[in-house]
Amino acid sequence: MHTSQIKELELKNNFNNQTTLEFDRTTFVRFEPVVIWQGKFLDNIYNSLLSIARIIIQSRPQTTPSSLGAKLNILGNAPSLLRADIDCTIPSMVTNGFALDESMWLKVKPKYYVLSDWKFKDPTFPFWQAILAHDWDLNIFIWYKRKDTAINHYARYNKTTIEGFNWFVRLGLRLGLGMPSPANVLIPCLTNAMSMGYTEIHLYGFEFDWYKQTIFGEKSKTHFYDEKEYQLPNLEESLFTFWRTVKGLNIIKKYVEDNGVKIINHSNWKII
Repeated sequence: MHTSQIKELELKNNFNNQTTLEFDRTTFVRFEPVVIWQGKFLDNIYNSLLSIARIIIQSRPQTTPSSLGAKLNILGNAPSLLRADIDCTIPSMVTNGFALDESMWLKVKPKYYVLSDWKFKDPTFPFWQAILAHDWDLNIFIWYKRKDTAINHYARYNKTTIEGFNWFVRLGLRLGLGMPSPANVLIPCLTNAMSMGYTEIHLYGFEFDWYKQTIFGEKSKTHFYDEKEYQLPNLEESLFTFWRTVKGLNIIKKYVEDNGVKIINHSNWKII
């Protein structure tokens, strides 16, 4: 082989190597955003279609009462609630096991009670006795059918999880068909408060510090009405629940603020 042919072959090999290396360095950088966007787009399509199926199977017409003014208290169950300076002159919404503490129950005399845990469907659960014995009008928000009584009015809401495109989730919220994953009771509370027409919402007793107990192995009270120390057993499950809670609350917060609703959180440790 002549010297000129050898040099020509070396030049060709060098050119091919440089082209290949250049392609390897830039291809993934160039196409990575496109791949990520396509992945999110397909994920949103899947979750939106799944949510449509949930809506068809689970969602039913809502029976939402009207607001009693512009302001509303939403009371969580963290121990800090006992130290909170709550304005009881405006209507209050309470959650889950609140009625287990008789002194707070009679002090606040809430107008709304939101239930979101499946265990509360059990009519023998201890707090039902306190609820059925009260002497003021009370709207109880539940996601299943139950008959009204003389002073208990059951407002049915849709606990259906809606995920997918942001516009689709917001449409579902506006139509009352469901909400972001109700991993924490504050999500249905805010959804129902806005559906009723409240425009200034005050939060008390929503600390959201239970995930720290799981990470660091600490034991502490998680409910003001419960003297037992509680430790969450599963770190992975707890962090996943916390992630779903934060994600859902961020969606709700943006949605209510875009609709002119003001949220004031009086809790010590806040994620909203």
